Amino acid sequence: MELAKEEQCEFLPFLSPREVMMKSGRVAGLRFCRTEQTDDGNWIEDEEQVVKLKADFIISAFGSMLNEPQVTEAMAPVKMSRWGTPEVNTDTMQTSEPWVFAGGDIAGLANTTVESVNDGKQASWHIHRYVQVQFK
Repeated sequence: MELAKEEQCEFLPFLSPREVMMKSGRVAGLRFCRTEQTDDGNWIEDEEQVVKLKADFIISAFGSMLNEPQVTEAMAPVKMSRWGTPEVNTDTMQTSEPWVFAGGDIAGLANTTVESVNDGKQASWHIHRYVQVQFK
């Protein structure tokens, strides 16, 4: 948490994404609604409490574990380590399948959210480079 604060990460807890806002065919922002825990421990989404954030780009990132059948099936062509995680080039975050990049929880590389975010940042640069070469 301290490292994230040092990196000036902004924390917006208890928000659930609702809508990607578009303007002239481009991403303009994201609309969220507030989530709250009821007295009986259930979580609800309060559609009356709305937060809107301006954005030019949105990158979807989610935590996944390899014990989820859909994830395991999707990762089938990727060479796995003896620990059951994808073998990843830690410089590029690229796996044995040149079009598959992995980091964070699923690659077993990161111990914190900040490290996972850094994996994503590093991978995004190399994904960009990969796509540029593929579609010259």
